[in-house]
Amino acid sequence: MTTKKLRIPILLLVLWLLAAALLPQSYAAGGTHRVTVQGGTGYTSGEIGVNVWETGVAKDVSFVPLDGYRITALNASYGDASASAAIRAEQTPTQFTVGGIVLPLKYAGRTVTVTVPGNCTGDLTLSATAEAASCKVAVTADSGIDVSGGGTYGIGKAVTITAEPSGEAEITRVQVTRTDAGLANTADLAEGAVSVGDKTYPFAVTDGKVTMTLTVEESLGIHFFSNGKPGELPLVVRVSGDKGVDPVSSRVEVRRGNDANIIADAERGYEITEIRLENGTQSATGYVSEERIWLAGKVYRISRQDDRVTLRLADVQTDLQVYFVSELDEEHIPITTSEGTGVDIDKDCSSTVSKGTDVRFTISAEANYRLSRITLAVDGTSRTVDADADEITVDGIDYKLQQNCSDVILYVDDVYAPVKVSATASKLTTYDHSVTIGKTQNCTVSPSRTGVNNGGSVTYTVTPQSGYQLSTVTLRVGSQQATASVDSKTIKVGSKTYSMSLSDSGILKVTVSGIRDDVQLSAYAAWEGSGRLYLLSGITAPYFEGMGNNLFCPENTLTRAEAAVMLSRLTNYSDLTVYPSCGAADVPTGSWYTNAVNAFYDAGIETASYFRPNAAISRAELSVWLYRLSGSPYVASGTIAFPDVATAGETHDAVAYGQLHGWINGYPDGTFRPNYSITRAEAAKLINRVTSRSLRVTSITTRFADVPAVHWAYQEIISAANRAE
Repeated sequence: MTTKKLRIPILLLVLWLLAAALLPQSYAAGGTHRVTVQGGTGYTSGEIGVNVWETGVAKDVSFVPLDGYRITALNASYGDASASAAIRAEQTPTQFTVGGIVLPLKYAGRTVTVTVPGNCTGDLTLSATAEAASCKVAVTADSGIDVSGGGTYGIGKAVTITAEPSGEAEITRVQVTRTDAGLANTADLAEGAVSVGDKTYPFAVTDGKVTMTLTVEESLGIHFFSNGKPGELPLVVRVSGDKGVDPVSSRVEVRRGNDANIIADAERGYEITEIRLENGTQSATGYVSEERIWLAGKVYRISRQDDRVTLRLADVQTDLQVYFVSELDEEHIPITTSEGTGVDIDKDCSSTVSKGTDVRFTISAEANYRLSRITLAVDGTSRTVDADADEITVDGIDYKLQQNCSDVILYVDDVYAPVKVSATASKLTTYDHSVTIGKTQNCTVSPSRTGVNNGGSVTYTVTPQSGYQLSTVTLRVGSQQATASVDSKTIKVGSKTYSMSLSDSGILKVTVSGIRDDVQLSAYAAWEGSGRLYLLSGITAPYFEGMGNNLFCPENTLTRAEAAVMLSRLTNYSDLTVYPSCGAADVPTGSWYTNAVNAFYDAGIETASYFRPNAAISRAELSVWLYRLSGSPYVASGTIAFPDVATAGETHDAVAYGQLHGWINGYPDGTFRPNYSITRAEAAKLINRVTSRSLRVTSITTRFADVPAVHWAYQEIISAANRAE
């Protein structure tokens, strides 16, 4: 008796252990796995990011397209395997397989939902591909009805269609045609909605006026019928097209004896060549080039405008079926690209090519991304491979993939059908080298990435603040650096030269390529508003006077008072109020230079306790004044090539700034000689350079006996003393 009681529990235990052993390991062991949902252009998802989910539990991930976009593919990678499923509304597959797991798919209201099954135990990555899309809503009506709301809209757009009778006409029925699906249905006004396939299109009727509000998800034809004469039979025109044809009927259903225009648009890369008519017992084919077609003793007209073909049906007596036939336009085969998030795709051709053309695509990852997958579609057949693959095979043809640093070059030779290239990229989190911003003044610096791997590149965008102009940039690569004027086309750091480009709007782009070390960029922008007293550009009035007796004295040294007065004429000095006394003991009240000197002190251009008005101004002193009048821009230390100028400090910055902008030249022996005085002729040449003054004058009204035409500074002095062009 005791033995029998123990036998049953033991048997149950054995069965339980056997069942556990037969269960998949993921179900028996439990645990978690990661599902990474990647974002992209044109769609969103509530699961974007890295999700840690319980193994053995199925979960749905929905990809919702944004307005104006349609999801065209769902992508998945699992372990070393990857797969994509094309999304084509009603033709969307119900599932696809990746790495041995089956992912069910659902398509509803443009939203694509994939189910992650419970037997998913490893890391799974999901993403979608979306492209901009628009749909045509063709709105037509019988005579006596005015309609509005038709047109081409971005997918997801809310559209209101109205139909309002005029005169004695009454609206009796509404017909909706789902052009892409080839479905149509008609409803009486009393029904309040038209059901077409699995979709319903409601409408409201107020005082005979019909209003229909819908969200555009596909191309539609909407026709409103009026009350016809009793006994008249309806005529149904059935329209279809082959590959490359988008048929649009201005009247899908008409009354017997009336006219109908059937319109078809050729997709890019195709041209409509033939039209076939069938009435149940007879058929006929007409060539578009012949502009007519005969059927049952009647002639129907065909017209073409660009890629659109119109068949004009007049006084039709029987039901007809219309077929548009297209052919590939071998001189305009479409070449398209679809860039996923973090991807740039450049092609070496226009949007169309002739048959037999070789096309090269350069596929690059944007900042902080690495290429993951590449998809090539030829004549509607697509294949996807990893970005590091050597080739991609489509319809039995091998197309070469060449790895070029961080880029991939895809060669599509001998094009014979429409080509489309797309790619996906994964976001990076760590880099070999940093990309940083150094000191900035009156501007913003934005790098295209925050880090870069060996051999990569970065583009800095430098934007001046409102009212400022970019002046210099300093680029540091590793332990080496250099400063250059923004007007330069390049900047050289060490043995490598990098490109720079300044737009007409004053925005600078500096591209650093082939990076093998940390990168940093500093920048400075100056403007007239950088101080109370500043240099102006574009002044044409004379600013330099002679010494009397028709003499200029070009080799005389320039005094500090003369320099202050001369420079004040090239600043906003005339726009300012009278400056208070500077307090310098050697600046008298009421002198010819007093106001200019007071302005210099008040603006901080000069700060010495004694001004020394009659002393000769040195090359260094004049450089510092010009530097301060330019806003005292930042200049990195060590950027000057003169051995007799300090490598840091304001004199260094002033001389280096002038050297970078081409204002200042050294002597033949390579020195600057900062303490040397400057002559009046040298000063004229220098100031002309600083202010970009033209050496052409409208008319020479002031000449100097001691400045003949053969003098080395003749043009400089004449420009400074006369009105320049």
